[in-house]
Amino acid sequence: MANDDSAIGHDVNKNTLIVAMCVGIVFVSCRTGFRWYASRRFSWGEDGFCWMALVCQIVVTGIYLSILENIYFVNRESSRLATAVATGDLENAKMHPDMKYHAEKMLRGLWPVQYFFWGCLWCVKFSLLLMFKRLTERVPFHLKMWWGVVVFTSLAFIGCVVSQLCSCTTISKFTQLGMCLSFHLLPSSID
Repeated sequence: MANDDSAIGHDVNKNTLIVAMCVGIVFVSCRTGFRWYASRRFSWGEDGFCWMALVCQIVVTGIYLSILENIYFVNRESSRLATAVATGDLENAKMHPDMKYHAEKMLRGLWPVQYFFWGCLWCVKFSLLLMFKRLTERVPFHLKMWWGVVVFTSLAFIGCVVSQLCSCTTISKFTQLGMCLSFHLLPSSID
């Protein structure tokens, strides 16, 4: 949506990604520092999952920054094509020659981004679950409830991974423009 005033600008997106990564680095570093200062120990469960989440966030940020130009190109061209088709402007209803390159580079980046995003999210969840475990260890009913939440959380993560793997017949087709039926970049009248 190149002409849409409500669209988020490239620089805003780029700066937001960088700021979010920096906030994550500061938060995890401070959390580990305060914990070390208070107890002189590193919890491999809670702190380890926080650091793994931070690594996943840094990877997500790096991949997004590497494909941000492609995302904006594909969005702008898709919007232009959709407008041309909707208005019946057959002259402009032709795909840009570089569309395939940008779309496939974007899709190759989005595949791992999804997994690292889930990795970040579930590492934070498991870190919090391990923190809550210390609160429930002496109460058998609450400990059973905690195990139920752990099992549910683990199954939800597995479900996300499996659903992504099943979203297209093969991973190579997911990264090719128009090959995966569950994910379309172009309006259906153009496919």
